[in-house]
Amino acid sequence: MTETEVESINSEASELMDRGMAFLEEPRREAAIDALDCFDRALELRRRVPADHSPLQGYLLAACLLNRGDALVRMGDVGPVAAALASYDEAIAVLRRL
Repeated sequence: MTETEVESINSEASELMDRGMAFLEEPRREAAIDALDCFDRALELRRRVPADHSPLQGYLLAACLLNRGDALVRMGDVGPVAAALASYDEAIAVLRRL
């Protein structure tokens, strides 16, 4: 994977992350669902670049996982909370490798 491809992936993922964060600012319940969709799409992109590509890449992956967990927790249901914990655990594992 070239640096240009990595930059393109990171740019697209960052746009999705920004959009997801904006959704989390909204008070409506569905905003967490919209944010989760953005974070999931960003996560799919982030996973295309190995986390060990650079320390920054690992950080970006972990941030995506943490934001995903936050969106899931805001849904408040048991299933999403369990998924949030799994997302947090994965983020912690990525950060430990850094």
